[in-house]
Amino acid sequence: MQWTAEQDLILAELHAKRLGNTFITKWMRISLADVRARLSELGLAKPPASRGTKDPSIARANTGSSCRCSTMISSRGRYSCRSRRSAARERDSRAGSHR
Repeated sequence: MQWTAEQDLILAELHAKRLGNTFITKWMRISLADVRARLSELGLAKPPASRGTKDPSIARANTGSSCRCSTMISSRGRYSCRSRRSAARERDSRAGSHR
């Protein structure tokens, strides 16, 4: 696709307003791939990361926890490790029985 200076200016303005790429594609009537590529060419966005990772341990959910367990469960929009949740329940039940 041929980008004009005017399109670059509009793209930069919309990106600066922190509008999503999907909105920008609909507003400018340009494909998502072209918008992403142009943003990275202009230095406004990071280039896309490689999605073809071969190591399955890298593909775990990003939960912010240090647990290496791959079994994550969702509760109220948050993810937590099943083994940690079980340990917490066990600890609470032991604390309740000593009272």
